[in-house]
Amino acid sequence: MRADYLSCMGHDRLETPHIDELASKGVLFTRAYYQAPICGGSRMNFYTERYAFTHGASWNGIPLNLSERTIGDYLKPLGYRVALVGKTHMGCRSRRYASARD
Repeated sequence: MRADYLSCMGHDRLETPHIDELASKGVLFTRAYYQAPICGGSRMNFYTERYAFTHGASWNGIPLNLSERTIGDYLKPLGYRVALVGKTHMGCRSRRYASARD
C-alpha cells in the first residue's frame, strides 16, 4: 500500500479511517522499503523470510522450489493447520510445475 494513498499521511481525498486509527495508536512508518519490485516476489519474501535473489521466485507466476521452506512449514509442526489461499501470485501457468505438499 502506498503511503501517499493514506489520509493519515496527508492524502486530501481518500479516507482510510481504520488505518488512520491504527497509525494513531501504534507506529507509523514514514520510510519503509521492500526487497522485490513486484507483488509476487514481495509475497515470497514474506512466506520464506528470505530475500528475492535467494529463493528465486522474483516475478509473478514463478513458483518457489518445492524444497523452499515457508512460514507454513514452520507453523505446521507446532499444531497449526496451514493453507495458502487468496491472491498469492505463487501459482504458475505450466502444468510441469504442478505439485502438492503434505
